[in-house]
Amino acid sequence: MNWREAWERKYRERHGKPEPEDWGTVAEDYSQWNKSIDYEYGKRAVEALQEVIKPDFEGLDIGAGPGTITIPLAKRMRMVTAIEPTQEMVWHLMRNVVGEGIGNIEVTNKSWQEVDDASIRKRFDIVACSHLLWQFEDIDTQLKRMESTARRYCCVVHPAGGRGMIIRSLWSEIMGKEYRGEIDPDLDDIVFAILRERGILVNVRVINYTDRRSVEQEERHIASLLGRWTEITPALGKTIREAVLKESRDGMYEGKSHAVVMWWKTPNMVPLL
Repeated sequence: MNWREAWERKYRERHGKPEPEDWGTVAEDYSQWNKSIDYEYGKRAVEALQEVIKPDFEGLDIGAGPGTITIPLAKRMRMVTAIEPTQEMVWHLMRNVVGEGIGNIEVTNKSWQEVDDASIRKRFDIVACSHLLWQFEDIDTQLKRMESTARRYCCVVHPAGGRGMIIRSLWSEIMGKEYRGEIDPDLDDIVFAILRERGILVNVRVINYTDRRSVEQEERHIASLLGRWTEITPALGKTIREAVLKESRDGMYEGKSHAVVMWWKTPNMVPLL
């Protein structure tokens, strides 16, 4: 199987669809999700890296969002630089940093593509990227850019295990065909295969975390996923709400999800002193 062609195909399937019009709401929902689960996703990811992270490390988080793994990383190492292009996400990140009483996070408000490679070459002990690589068609290039930036380790964290039953049932009802993973988050297998083809030994950990959102937030989340494939009409919005209410209690939706944490030694790794 040509894994690079598989990646490019998935990339094309996920792009060319409408992007969020209201980044303020998206950022608020994402920030609230992190706080409602006490950064469980990020904490579990960092725990999976505990055998390599050192207190004197300096780390880089690519696509930091509102601090999903930036904040848990900063609590385990000397300094973390967070790269985040969306101003609304940066606002929530800064507010969350203050709320957590953290003073060792530096924020760069630009995209990963805009970063000058020469300025950060071999600057960081560990470079992490959580749920972002799917935005890049040239996956090899981005993985190698991560490696050129890291002195010791690179890490990719990505949701896996498919979507929940609400998405599966709604897809069949709305699209009129069986769900075959069209909007599944899974991409970890392709990243793993591409790295292994280069002869890189990859460490893999599976983490479990909680999905907890208000009914309204879960509605918006599902609508944003389905909206990449079909128009969210008022009638469809009502169908989504009814499905979410059915699986919710006291105004809150809660489910269990999974993610894969992959880390590997950077080629020509700088040895620890």
